Amino acid sequence: MTKKQLLKQLTTQLDELEQRMQELQSVDPASSDLRDIDNNPEDDSEESEMGFRTQNLLDNLAQNKDQIERTIQRIKDNQYGICLSCKSKISAARLAAVPTSEFCIECQSKLDA
Repeated sequence: MTKKQLLKQLTTQLDELEQRMQELQSVDPASSDLRDIDNNPEDDSEESEMGFRTQNLLDNLAQNKDQIERTIQRIKDNQYGICLSCKSKISAARLAAVPTSEFCIECQSKLDA
């Protein structure tokens, strides 16, 4: 895949993530102004649980979004495929498997340890 194709793919993924985040925010029961007024305690408990789950999803989507944005910036800065730690090239196989990789497999292994 060329960098231009990857940039297009990442931009599409970014747009989809942003749309999904907006959808989740719009249906989050914990964000309703009427939450504490119109519910009994059981409903509040259910809404709190749903709000917790929604927030976890939003946090995960935000992390993915940040990673994609960093990858897009590295492509634009001609730094894509360069390990942020040791500055060596990240293998093509690793980038094919995980296009948003910021570290070579050796450095990533050290970080995960």
